[in-house]
Amino acid sequence: MRKKLLSMAILLTASSSLFAAEMYDPNKNYSTKEQVQFNGNIFEAQWWVNQNESPATITQNTWESPWIFISASEAITPEDVLPLPPPAEVMPEIEQVSQVKYVQIMNEMAAQMVQRVSELKKYAQNPDFYFFKDGKKFIKINDIDYEIDAEHGTPIIPLRN
Repeated sequence: MRKKLLSMAILLTASSSLFAAEMYDPNKNYSTKEQVQFNGNIFEAQWWVNQNESPATITQNTWESPWIFISASEAITPEDVLPLPPPAEVMPEIEQVSQVKYVQIMNEMAAQMVQRVSELKKYAQNPDFYFFKDGKKFIKINDIDYEIDAEHGTPIIPLRN
């Protein structure tokens, strides 16, 4: 019974905030979490909204619009109100050139890592460089003994804290 009363109180509180949304005014700025009614729907500001940034410009990518769709304002009953989803992560604005450069750098690093793993595999397969200790295969690199993964033939590099 207590859970049911608590649930109803939460739903009523949430629904009353939806009904209290003011009509969108293009001449007004809105702060984060402010809700407005626009074309029969409720929208909420994700961050500061300047004048003339209408909810009509909302996109599917939540990081592209300061507004997020909350609900249709017409037929809302307390039973229809759901908890708000977690706030969307705001994607930083990155220039197209920077994005391309970042991808190129990451691809170069991945290629270097693949090449290094291939070199280590060859090194670990050469009997002149590997040795056995306690029934396990090892190689020595920079005076550090690295166990060789029997399944993949690569050195097992311990994670550092």
